Amino acid sequence: MPERKKPTARFAIVFMLVLACIAFGVYLTFSTFQRSMASERRDVSRHNMELIFRALDAYLWKNNGKYPEHASQFTQMGLPAASLIHPAWPDQPGYIYIPGARASDNVEYTIVAYENVPDRKRKQGIMVLKRGGIINKETESNFTRKLNEQEAAWKKDGRIWMPEMMVSGK
Repeated sequence: MPERKKPTARFAIVFMLVLACIAFGVYLTFSTFQRSMASERRDVSRHNMELIFRALDAYLWKNNGKYPEHASQFTQMGLPAASLIHPAWPDQPGYIYIPGARASDNVEYTIVAYENVPDRKRKQGIMVLKRGGIINKETESNFTRKLNEQEAAWKKDGRIWMPEMMVSGK
């Protein structure tokens, strides 16, 4: 019977290097795919917020510059139901409307709507829609600070602070 050669250390090293290269290739493919999907979801969410702003703008035009008291008032103006669903978490309302804005509020600072981001995902940032149609992505800490400042200012001004989930059909 022929004698079997023992595996050498050189074979083990080459084998491990090949496995490492395959694992790295799979990792690169998967991470690239994940990044592209996340970018696509961000683009869809930004588009949804642009549609929300257009519906809000149409409401303002038809109501002499008055903002809706409830989200349902301007979502009934032809806003597609799909635009209220966030692409990353379709099981819950995608956006939150903050009623009570006034024409005299600062267009660059007054938040009128924002993404309904689950707590575990907030570290990735939250997209906000400001009164002038400006859409920004805010860090969790900046978003919380700005929202708290706006709430305090509105309560001091005698406004009711009651953010509403935006859902279709209500």
